[in-house]
Amino acid sequence: MKLASKDEVRDYTTAIVIGGLKGAAVGTGISIGLRYWVQRHSALYRSMTPTFKTFFFLVPVLGCGITTTEWASLKFDMDTYDFGEGDKKVQEERKKFEQLPLMERIKISANKHKYKIIVGTWAASLGGSFWWVNRDKYMSSSQKLVQARMYAQALTVVILLGSMLMSVNSMQNSKAQDESWKIIAAEEEEREKAAGEPTRLQHIPAHKHEGKKD
Repeated sequence: MKLASKDEVRDYTTAIVIGGLKGAAVGTGISIGLRYWVQRHSALYRSMTPTFKTFFFLVPVLGCGITTTEWASLKFDMDTYDFGEGDKKVQEERKKFEQLPLMERIKISANKHKYKIIVGTWAASLGGSFWWVNRDKYMSSSQKLVQARMYAQALTVVILLGSMLMSVNSMQNSKAQDESWKIIAAEEEEREKAAGEPTRLQHIPAHKHEGKKD
């Protein structure tokens, strides 16, 4: 097992510290926004002790900081030791991806992260529908709940339809990749035939075994 050099330890420490600070900065922004909102709209929060308010403020900061520190550590290992996304083959695929048109990159990225998009959109639809209905001061709490549920159900149907479209698009992309592989294989075979080389797809003849004459 190879031990890390002093330079590698220094670079690793720098990478995770910067990653952690970035996450902590994002978490601080989230905490400030949440504190501002609950301070104005929640009497329960205003009645809580300073200790609990401090804990409430630190949760997003620590959560985001720890998460981005882990991401920075993983990225450093991949870039330094050439594995995962740091592998040369993956880097070549990334370069090809960056050369694609914008809409094609959006489609591929959306299909790759479709489950994250679905879950995030679903959660946002629930929160958004409740916020929208809660603006009505003349509806009772039960009426608001029913109305918010109806909106959420409609948005859920839209999300499911979007998921189906993403799945169909994924199947079409896979089929297109299979077809492109067949075309490449056929072109390679034709090139080898023209050069007089044995093709890779050509069947190797079975060896003949000499039998003893009676």
